[in-house]
Order: sequence, then C-alpha cells, then structure tokens
Amino acid sequence: MRLDAKRLLVPVNGKSYSERTFRWACQMARESKTELHAVYVIEVPLSQSFGVGDFV
Repeated sequence: MRLDAKRLLVPVNGKSYSERTFRWACQMARESKTELHAVYVIEVPLSQSFGVGDFV
C-alpha cells in the first residue's frame, strides 16, 4: 500500500496497540517516501480542570 501524501501524523501513547500503529506508520512512510511525525498523547482526566493560561 502506498500513500499519496507528503506528511503522515501518527498519535502514540505507549500502549501496545499504539506501538503496532507506529510500526505500520513507519513502514508506510518508508515505502511512500513520506515525512513521518509522531505526537505523544497524554490523557488528562476530565475531573482535572485548568484555568486560563495553564498548560499541560
């Protein structure tokens, strides 16, 4: 399978299914000569609130 894109963005979070997805994305990017970007996703509980100007 070849991608018709210049860049590929893949979210990761350290779970086993995320690792498999990242490996797949690496393979697709390599085969398609596509730029790969990974974003590490941190789950923030809904019970935790942030004020204006606060950052995670």
